[in-house]
Amino acid sequence: MVTDPMIYLHQILIARKSAPNSVNEFKNMLKSIWFKLYKREVRDDSSSFEHVFVGEVKNGEVSGKHFVCFLSFFFLFFFNLRSHILN
Repeated sequence: MVTDPMIYLHQILIARKSAPNSVNEFKNMLKSIWFKLYKREVRDDSSSFEHVFVGEVKNGEVSGKHFVCFLSFFFLFFFNLRSHILN
């Protein structure tokens, strides 16, 4: 919580009355948002972190993995752009 983006985020959320003033309470809030298990299909079978970064199996298909998809598209764009610049 000592990086400029996290300090800035915390200040914005305090101003919007969406986060506690205490840094420790804010850390606990973020931890709960990302890692607390919630019910997707059965009790306590998923977390936000799992959904965004790892993915989940739902009805035989993988859902989530938004960060992995973002990285895939980013690298495709980057290498495509790079190949056009070099040619």
